[in-house]
Amino acid sequence: MKMKKAGLVILLISAILLPQLITTAINSILSRDIELPKNNLKFPRPTGAVPRNILENKETNIFKISALQEKSPLTIEFIIDPELTKSIPQENIEENIKEVAKQASSIFLTQVGRRLEIGKVTFNIQPAEEINGQSVFGFEILNWLGKLAQTTDFIVFVTGKEIKSITGESKSGYANVKRHESDYIKSKESTILYNSDIKVIKKVLLHELGHNCGATHIDDDKTIPGAEKIESIMHSKITSELKYDPKSADAIKQNCG
Repeated sequence: MKMKKAGLVILLISAILLPQLITTAINSILSRDIELPKNNLKFPRPTGAVPRNILENKETNIFKISALQEKSPLTIEFIIDPELTKSIPQENIEENIKEVAKQASSIFLTQVGRRLEIGKVTFNIQPAEEINGQSVFGFEILNWLGKLAQTTDFIVFVTGKEIKSITGESKSGYANVKRHESDYIKSKESTILYNSDIKVIKKVLLHELGHNCGATHIDDDKTIPGAEKIESIMHSKITSELKYDPKSADAIKQNCG
């Protein structure tokens, strides 16, 4: 009789404790940690396939998830007018151009969503005969650039010569603005006037690349009241603003974003 009572007590205790033991064991398995060899950091074991955009920082072993898949950068070839190197050392020009491209890339990434990257800086290309004067029409430079073999998204001729519009007006830059029916489309060719002031040449480069990407002068837009007063990189005159206005930014994103 005593044996039966003892057996019943054991069964009763087992019935009470067994579910708790099972639950504890399951929780222990599910919450098991992955131990990394460095810094003894622990992360919950993933329950499924690890997404490809989870990256491991080698220094801290902390996993980071990239919010967006960044697009490939837009590449630029800078062709330097050989005449420019007669008055300015080649290494100084190249150093300034690289810094200009770096700063312009940061602005372009923030406002357009793409980085800018130098494909190459070329010093040994002799311009066409009609470009060898003290001043040159912008459209002649663009025509010449269009005939060169191009392996980058943009090609920019950097010169110290006076750049003139079709009407003979002096310009700090000139770009190929392409249009298909009623829409502006992407082009490649532009020219900029070299300036030792990086802030100035950066604005000119961003302005001309804006034209290459389909943006026009915002102050010429008759559909926007007071457009001539809008501070923008795409204003026909250089302003203090280092930002594309919303309409210009939309056009640029459509063609180059």
